[in-house]
Amino acid sequence: MPKTMTTIYLAFTIILSQLLLPCYSKSTLQENPSHTSDFAFNLLDQSIGGKENKNVILSPFSISTALSMVLNGANGETEKAIAKTLGFSNKNMASVNTDNKSHLDSLKNVDNNTQLTIANALFINKQIKLKADFLETNKQFYGAEISSCNFSDQKTVTKINDWVSKQTKGKIPTIIDQLNGGDLMCLLNAIYFKGLWKSPFLKGDTHEENFNLVNGSNIKVKMMHKSAKFQYIENNKFQSVYLPYSDGRLGLYVFLPMNGNNITSISNDLMIADWNKLTKSFKAEQGYLGLPVLKAEYSITLNNVLSNLGMAIAFNSKANFSKITSETDTFIGRVIHKAVMEINEEGTTAAAATAVVMCTSAMPQKNVKPPFEMIVNKPYILVLADQKTNEKLFVAAIYQP
Repeated sequence: MPKTMTTIYLAFTIILSQLLLPCYSKSTLQENPSHTSDFAFNLLDQSIGGKENKNVILSPFSISTALSMVLNGANGETEKAIAKTLGFSNKNMASVNTDNKSHLDSLKNVDNNTQLTIANALFINKQIKLKADFLETNKQFYGAEISSCNFSDQKTVTKINDWVSKQTKGKIPTIIDQLNGGDLMCLLNAIYFKGLWKSPFLKGDTHEENFNLVNGSNIKVKMMHKSAKFQYIENNKFQSVYLPYSDGRLGLYVFLPMNGNNITSISNDLMIADWNKLTKSFKAEQGYLGLPVLKAEYSITLNNVLSNLGMAIAFNSKANFSKITSETDTFIGRVIHKAVMEINEEGTTAAAATAVVMCTSAMPQKNVKPPFEMIVNKPYILVLADQKTNEKLFVAAIYQP
């Protein structure tokens, strides 16, 4: 058993892994999808579990992109497990990579009023030889920058963190604290979004109001207000409004529980819902919206979340990541995700980073209706989505703005 420790990081979906080997031409993915749930809402639901009082902010798109890059290095049952978790069981790797590239290319073409940057990079330990096909696949389909570095030098950590900070415009200043000389590589994916509302809120209509917390107490928050015609739906479990950004294809969905329901029950509903059918049910209705000003950040180690979603094999010595290098046997040591989100009268700013640390197996580890009123004065869910690719760039459960 090799005594090398292999680590791979991802920023804004950073992946540290020696586990990746290009397999798009010889994929073993033959299973039919075992579930129809959207990865984004599975991820949110699992992240909320047992923590129904803490803001959760995730970039499913970032995490999925990063893990797709890792998937190119997986083989056998490990490949199947990761693909199933991401909802790719009915696709071969050629389709996964082609579809991801198509979405990445499409998201680069949002109009000039919206800033959306997505970047990938591989920082490689120059002491360890990686398979050329793996590197070429991530370069070709994900546009990954490739750098060979001295992982025993602290300057490499600084270089990686500087890359993440630059790509997220300083919103995610760091993603890793250290590297070991035996770590394999740091695979990075970063995303930054800044969008202006198509119809901004007026600052003069923002004032303090009570926001009800899970424990029954309340706090004062700055609440934005607007009376207008919104895209809106309501059922016996929640109200939801859609707020488009000026680019015309990206927008924010706000889901507010009602009738005794809470974020957890709404998250479960979204997890099993047909997203396309749900979003097509929104209708233009006159209404009055109150939405809190938000400034929040979040970090989580996703090992348990991803294991519960079906990737447990990737986190132990049974993992098969033979497509990245023949020098070491590796598994995912930890997956770290960081995200920030700010919402005000003008629009939304959001950024995220994910770090996947890879280790060797030798290491432990049309009726006229009265206007609706929707005052978001208790925990709620946010979904920042792209209408063209159907990607969920960010999802959030906000317990305290």
